[in-house]
Amino acid sequence: MTVSALFLICMNFSLTANVVGMDGRRHNPILESIGAPLALVFVNHDCPICNTYAPEIARIASAFRGKVSVQLVYSEPDLTLALVKQHAKEFGLSTLPKWIDSSRRFATACGAKIVPEAVLFDVLGRRVWAGRIDNLYLSLGQRQSRATVHDLRDALSALSRGESPNPTGGTPVGCTILTPGTQ
Repeated sequence: MTVSALFLICMNFSLTANVVGMDGRRHNPILESIGAPLALVFVNHDCPICNTYAPEIARIASAFRGKVSVQLVYSEPDLTLALVKQHAKEFGLSTLPKWIDSSRRFATACGAKIVPEAVLFDVLGRRVWAGRIDNLYLSLGQRQSRATVHDLRDALSALSRGESPNPTGGTPVGCTILTPGTQ
């Protein structure tokens, strides 16, 4: 990677766009994942739709292990490390890297607005896709018996093959990520 490419990536994700890792320190998972494809799945611990998707998120992470790093970003205020660890254990997500975005600035920088929503980055850290996990939920309160379109899996398949996924997945359905300054 050239110095100018790294500079452009750093400009897109300024120092204010950081998250807290399970080690309690500030990180930027995008910059730390340069060289490998990355899927950030934005979630909230108390969103019923996110919790419904937990088994599918775990299955997707398992299916793409070694090809794409699937990581969780908890974008909600006043969340503790203990609560994230408890939630991940309860919902079978303990093996995934987890980040806390209490300020929601990282979600804003990534363009995530709803949980659950996935945002994919290529090996250079460029955002290449954002969208829903699948079409299990057609709208709030309107759940199908099973998903028939698997947006995230399709995008991850393309990314893992070194191809560009369709730039936009389906519209996510779930809980709104409150922007910084709102509660």
